[in-house]
Amino acid sequence: MGKPLHAQSARPNILVIVTDDQRYNTIHALGNEHIITPNLDRLVKRGMTFTRTHILGANSGAICAPSRAMLLSGKPYYQLPDCFINGGCNYASLFPAYFRSHGYETFETGKWHNSKAAFQSSFSKADNIFFGGVRTEKQGGHGTPRLHHFDSTGKYPAIAKFTGDRFSSECYADAAVKYLTEKKDTTPFLMYVAFTAPHDPRTPPERFKGLYDSSKLPLPASYPTKTCNAW
Repeated sequence: MGKPLHAQSARPNILVIVTDDQRYNTIHALGNEHIITPNLDRLVKRGMTFTRTHILGANSGAICAPSRAMLLSGKPYYQLPDCFINGGCNYASLFPAYFRSHGYETFETGKWHNSKAAFQSSFSKADNIFFGGVRTEKQGGHGTPRLHHFDSTGKYPAIAKFTGDRFSSECYADAAVKYLTEKKDTTPFLMYVAFTAPHDPRTPPERFKGLYDSSKLPLPASYPTKTCNAW
């Protein structure tokens, strides 16, 4: 017979997936008939969805950084130091660091928009790490992410080590799959997989862009359809 349920679930493996700057109403399974999101739909079907949550907001037009800061720290926006929201301080009280200090192997791939010192305290393993906020369309967008391999010393150079040869989402997903397939021991793990899409710039691969006919996509009710005169 297997172990009792309470013993099996005492130290579960944990996978955290973050999509970047994605609106709540851009998932097919949650009612958007115009969008194609089969992988997110499977997560909705197999898990639990909270439909009455909201983003607290920010003091600027960008809400990706403070949203991530609140998620990682468990603190509301106005209890966070400004340097952490802007990605510049060594704020270490993050949930991956907590799990690491309690015997978990912690793994990260994808976007880290906070300090490298906080990254170092949070993760024992990582790959295809994207430090920073956004790679512009002129820089290649999501098609040429500038990445780092894991450095146990935490001495990451200002300029990324290499350029990914695939769309950013593929680079991060492949790193996550590689970690899972190569892990042999039974140490419980926490994986933090932070995609940089669909955040700006909007540079999807053609095979996905071709799934949509822009002339048939409805605009949000708040989208301005007329040019307003300047004051």
